[in-house]
Amino acid sequence: TVSRVIMDNSVVTGKPRAVGVEFFSCNQSKPSQSATVSSVVKTTREVILSAGAIMTPQLLANSGISEGGKVKDLPGVGKNLQDHPAVAIAFRITPKMAERATSIYSFGGEMEDYTLAVDLIKGFEGNKNVSSSQIKNVYSHLGTIGTSGFSAGAFLRSPWAVGPSPDLQLTVFPRVV
Repeated sequence: TVSRVIMDNSVVTGKPRAVGVEFFSCNQSKPSQSATVSSVVKTTREVILSAGAIMTPQLLANSGISEGGKVKDLPGVGKNLQDHPAVAIAFRITPKMAERATSIYSFGGEMEDYTLAVDLIKGFEGNKNVSSSQIKNVYSHLGTIGTSGFSAGAFLRSPWAVGPSPDLQLTVFPRVV
């Protein structure tokens, strides 16, 4: 597990530069013990940091890169954290629901429309005389097969929101499994 980025002043620019990482790993020589070993890996090239929306700012702060940081004062590091958790919810469609279902649940005759629309779009390539209304018309015939299946979305304000703006985004992607 990476604990911090090793920083050094660049000889060329005089500015801080990432030169490696410090990480912890389990002591492989004594697996029965829960001791960890600290190690450092250095590079002459670049350090790419990707630890997610929560851990990346934590690693930057541990490395001295933060608001009031010792290596680099960067206001805003660790603020406005946004993650994109996803929750899958599965349910069965009853026969009665299936009778009333729209084409989002069945393809019906859409494959023919989709194939025709794709062929028309291919024919547009390199043709400068095609109007935007013609293109919109063809794209409107792609149907359910030509979309991501998106059907609903909302921006919501949680009880913990700061100010009047929404702080949650809800998106619903129907899928048949």
